[in-house]
Amino acid sequence: MAQTATITVQYANGPKGNAKSGSVKDTNGGYWGIPADKLSFWEGMKGKTVAVQYEEREYNGRTYKNIKGCMGAAQPAANGTSSSNAEDIFVTGVVGRAMGSGQFGLSDIKALTLAAVEAYREWKAPPAIEQPRPVSRPAPRRMEPEYLDGDVGFAP
Repeated sequence: MAQTATITVQYANGPKGNAKSGSVKDTNGGYWGIPADKLSFWEGMKGKTVAVQYEEREYNGRTYKNIKGCMGAAQPAANGTSSSNAEDIFVTGVVGRAMGSGQFGLSDIKALTLAAVEAYREWKAPPAIEQPRPVSRPAPRRMEPEYLDGDVGFAP
């Protein structure tokens, strides 16, 4: 079952030998497993504080944490250069998931970022308030009693 955590990336390591995964070391000294094809993404996250989704597994009596996804910037980095506003979180999450899909390369990051910013601003913009249009209604009919021809049936 996936869990979430907030980590500040210190650096990323490539796979050792024939291994299929590398690792990310956080500033608290913890190591997090990552797929080898995601190494360049995590190298670019150096110094950034991010929210990650991960799974734990036991192997030889030790617990390993494997990152399954990056959910976005969680808070400002210690040096204060990162922002934690909602737009940054949204854009980081969208671009991170797109890059994590394996369908985009490094040359696509700028276009993905611009598209994510535009999507966020479009989504976040207040809806245009449409002024109500006057409804044309027919003039009210005057209600008059209908009389029958002849005697109305009053008795003296």
